[in-house]
Amino acid sequence: MKCAICGIEIDSVDEGIDDGWIPYVWEGDHEQEGPFCASCSETLMQLDENGEFELKQEYRGKITYKEGDFFDEETQEHKSIGIILGYSDN
Repeated sequence: MKCAICGIEIDSVDEGIDDGWIPYVWEGDHEQEGPFCASCSETLMQLDENGEFELKQEYRGKITYKEGDFFDEETQEHKSIGIILGYSDN
């Protein structure tokens, strides 16, 4: 997956969690979807009074977020497969 600010890549969601990546941040009243790498998070973000990550005041309105699918490919452990069985009187 890729950081929505700097574009740095990491191999897996689990590795991102271990390395301190965060999934979203509040910029004022707007939630910005991530993920955001630990470097961007430590530099640009802080915890608010509710324990949520928010963009520091001095960076609000100055960050350009990358758009797109930040997960290169879905790993097997996160896929869900459903099977539907039906009954027939034949």
